[in-house]
Amino acid sequence: MASSEFYLDQFLKGVNSLPNELTGTLEQMTLLDGSIELEKQQAERIVTQFEMMSDRLTKNEKNDREKIIFEKMEKAAGNQDQKIEMAETINQKINEQIAQLDCFLAQYENELSVMDALEIGGSRRSQLTSNQKVTDMPVDPNEPTYCFCNRVAFGDMVGCDNPNCLIDWFHFDCVGLKRKPVGDWFCETCKCERKKKIKNKF
Repeated sequence: MASSEFYLDQFLKGVNSLPNELTGTLEQMTLLDGSIELEKQQAERIVTQFEMMSDRLTKNEKNDREKIIFEKMEKAAGNQDQKIEMAETINQKINEQIAQLDCFLAQYENELSVMDALEIGGSRRSQLTSNQKVTDMPVDPNEPTYCFCNRVAFGDMVGCDNPNCLIDWFHFDCVGLKRKPVGDWFCETCKCERKKKIKNKF
């Protein structure tokens, strides 16, 4: 069963690269700001010259200057769109890290509840009177284990409906179920992954 240090380490691995990525993106946005301002200034200067010389310019010269003005403004608009995309990328990366932290917290909380359940079960077994007998069933060391608790299959179990779930089967007690769920059921880890994918779509 993973510890809080494990989840913290996994989260920090993803977060450590974030400052460099954000810094690089912000530097690119600053360069784009300079480029946008330069294109606007050049376009405004050409417009001013065009207005002053309009009556002395031929039709072809007017068309040429209008074309240059249009190209400058179009380039500035393109850079502005690129800036918006970069800002959205930054927002998405931050949201991904928040979603990942939520997933790790949910997994850790779920494992804590499993540990509590196991401790309660152990406490109850220790309170058995001499008239009560506990039969220890032999366990095959080669038998596969399941669930967050990493124990063999026993009692009522539920399967996660995510075909890519790493654990697949869970004991009812470990995931807080009293009866078989109606419809699709997903473990906490897969729930978090599904939520993260849905967020990324938007």
